[in-house]
Amino acid sequence: MKRLSLSLSDELFEETDKFAKQLRQSRSGFVQSVLAEYLKERRGRALSRRLAQEYQEMAGESLTQSRAYAGIEEEALDQQADGAGDGLDW
Repeated sequence: MKRLSLSLSDELFEETDKFAKQLRQSRSGFVQSVLAEYLKERRGRALSRRLAQEYQEMAGESLTQSRAYAGIEEEALDQQADGAGDGLDW
């Protein structure tokens, strides 16, 4: 385990001490658990942002493909309506 020297404002120190005592933890244990929870939350938010960005990219690609397929389908239906084929040659 590594050691960390930390300077806190008087107010933050007192509040940290108060919560650590309420939870029956050492000050060091309390700060460690709070920091671990904060980092876990930050990683979760970063992952959520990354997933949202990838979803947006995939949605754009899906829309592009849907438009391309709609054009092909429309062309095939036009050919079928014109009697230019049986619609199976695409």
